[in-house]
Amino acid sequence: MDGTMAGYYVREGTNTNLFVINLAGGGACSDEKSCEQRSGTRKGSSKFDLDSKRGDGLIDPSCDVNPSFCEATHVHVLYCTGDTHRGIREKRSDDSEWYSKYYFDGHSNFKAIVEVLKKEKGLENNVDTKVLLTGISAGGVGALYNVDTLQEMIPEATVKTAPIGGWFNPGALSGDLPPIYPPSDYTYFKKDEHGNELYDLIQGGGEQVDVWEMSNTLPADCRAAYVDGDDDKSWACYSIHIAYPYIKAPIFAISSQYDNYHIYTGGGAPKNIIDPEEQTIFNRYVDMMGRAERLSFKQLVDDNTKTTKEHPDGIFAPSCKVHGTPNDVTITDGKTWIEIVSDWFFQAKELKDYYKQIEDCSTDQAGLVLPCNANNEKCSFEFEDQDPLFEICRQKVESVGCLMKKNKKICLQCVEQNKNEIIDEKCNPKNKKEAEKILKQICSLELDDPDQDPLVGICLQKVEDVGCLDTKNDKKCLKCANENEKEIFDGECKPKNNKKEKKILKEICSLVLDDPEEPDDPEVNDDPKAKFVVKKKKNGKEKKKTCGKLIEMNGKKIEKYCSDQTYGEKGAAVVCPVTCSSNN
Repeated sequence: MDGTMAGYYVREGTNTNLFVINLAGGGACSDEKSCEQRSGTRKGSSKFDLDSKRGDGLIDPSCDVNPSFCEATHVHVLYCTGDTHRGIREKRSDDSEWYSKYYFDGHSNFKAIVEVLKKEKGLENNVDTKVLLTGISAGGVGALYNVDTLQEMIPEATVKTAPIGGWFNPGALSGDLPPIYPPSDYTYFKKDEHGNELYDLIQGGGEQVDVWEMSNTLPADCRAAYVDGDDDKSWACYSIHIAYPYIKAPIFAISSQYDNYHIYTGGGAPKNIIDPEEQTIFNRYVDMMGRAERLSFKQLVDDNTKTTKEHPDGIFAPSCKVHGTPNDVTITDGKTWIEIVSDWFFQAKELKDYYKQIEDCSTDQAGLVLPCNANNEKCSFEFEDQDPLFEICRQKVESVGCLMKKNKKICLQCVEQNKNEIIDEKCNPKNKKEAEKILKQICSLELDDPDQDPLVGICLQKVEDVGCLDTKNDKKCLKCANENEKEIFDGECKPKNNKKEKKILKEICSLVLDDPEEPDDPEVNDDPKAKFVVKKKKNGKEKKKTCGKLIEMNGKKIEKYCSDQTYGEKGAAVVCPVTCSSNN
């Protein structure tokens, strides 16, 4: 968005004919406020990117986890354009429109990266080449809308796509709105009325502004089908519910039936409900959204396509209330979507009976069909019962831009810097301790990885408390954690067995210490004088206040946590330019 260079990570595989290209996710922005908050953060600039990244899912290098694709060349395309990898707004302009100062060029970046892969990384245009294009959330959207472009760039190769959580959006149900619109939002639904922002705009005589300049990247046949003389409804093709029949490449969609993003962010449903009557309305809304999703997915089951494909599409839709489908979720016979997608991609047909799965659930006493997958705890449908202040304060934290930060730690730093703006007559906890608790909870919940075990966040604090996150790499972190298991695994941090304990510790050390192979920088030296910077009086007594061990880097003292491989040498000086004295 800010004009910094687009980028990608690559791990060159031993199977030179097989590629997996993963498009990063991270939401989107299409209005002035959200784009302003996004710009200058990792979601709007590449200057915060790490020197290396660990792959998971379909780009996991482990053959135990990802046997069919572990030997492929893995490519991870970064995402800082806010346009779901679909825009071609490549230049800034001097006109008065707010979006003219941004670059929304995700589609252009994708094409440029593919050209580099062709020239430098062995992506050959021949019949032996096989490419799987994938991505989660915004990356899933991008995979769906870029896969035909990829095929056009290597027409002799086999190209398919497996988007995860990228089915934006389902169409409205009969009796709600015309299916070219998404379902009614929660505000209308609660009043037994029908409508949403897009519907209101079009019915009011307005036009959907193509902020990202993505119209020409949509399937041409779809656009043509929705233009009748002066009646141009080609904007309908922005939705995969409408565009799906016109996509030529084979698709295997992995999407939960009750996507949190569709329910809360898109639909505007409340997260914190105290009134039982409101909860009943919320449950009805979740049921309606699930029915809309299933109806939209049925297109893949029925092969409702207007193109000729090499073989039928696939669908894995568990009955989960989650955005993005965790890798270990199953529907039938313990088969995960990674296993099934792999079999489908190579058309081995050993798992053919599992290629089209939309999990079926019974109705409850109220006649509703709610999330019912019992094979994964992340799929459970639990009513969120949080402090009512949480949502009020969350909106304040979001308004000052703290939820756009890279992780929980930087979010909390942002909150501290903007506390005077956040704490007001509405967001007004009764004391300092309660304020810290709510604000910490907001940063923790909002910046959690949707595919991450919830215990990771709980146990991470314990691992940090015993000093293991101050080690140089993930191996030393794991060694430290294993030596301090008794202190770590108590209270809330209590995995159910030893195997789960090992998995949690490995995930924590991997998340925080990204590049175990990065050598120590000889120019980075501990500064013992920086351990304790200020002394404060409390109850008449002088106390030392510690900010953590600091180091010297490029003439700046910065927190050691920030300088570790979490950000790399250059990144640390950018994202953590804080000294102890400025942090007190």
